Amino acid sequence: DLDGTLIKVDSMEEALRYLLLRKPLRLLYFLFAKLSMGRPAFKWALYSEVDLGPLPYNEELLAWLRAEKSRGRKLLLVSATPQFYVEKIGRRLGDLFDEIIGSTPSENRKSKKKARELVRRFGDKGFDYVGNSTADVAVWKAADIGYNVNPTVAIKTKCALLGCPLPRTMAVFHPDEGVHWLRLPRLYSVWNVF
Repeated sequence: DLDGTLIKVDSMEEALRYLLLRKPLRLLYFLFAKLSMGRPAFKWALYSEVDLGPLPYNEELLAWLRAEKSRGRKLLLVSATPQFYVEKIGRRLGDLFDEIIGSTPSENRKSKKKARELVRRFGDKGFDYVGNSTADVAVWKAADIGYNVNPTVAIKTKCALLGCPLPRTMAVFHPDEGVHWLRLPRLYSVWNVF
């Protein structure tokens, strides 16, 4: 997973913050004109507008991934972030990832859709997965081994409700670590209105 897992921030929050600070009128346009496009198309258009530059990586997780890669393990970076943007972030890490999978303009590959894609490629229980949120519970349920960055009570509760084994804890960091500019709490929650 990318947001809150490989990187210490949520890239969508960062993209919205970028527009607020650099192109506030463009942000208003996006919030009012583009929301009707649906979430996948909205995200694709939003990320097309921004260049976030380097984002704060979870160095502990990166070290673990590099060690796994050196053992011959195939690594995929799978995210609900638009494909072109996930590729951009993945390229910054050289050849760490064998494949990069992101969302398309018509499909937001999050939660169950992400799980279905991984099961289609590797079979049920044919992969391990590192994530950080309740949206990842569906993927952990399909994975052989689940790893959780920054575990929360909400994740434990959702796992219990869905009969998913609790993922292993790894690479814990403070969620705001690495965030150096204006914090916009849940700006993207505007989705809940629709």
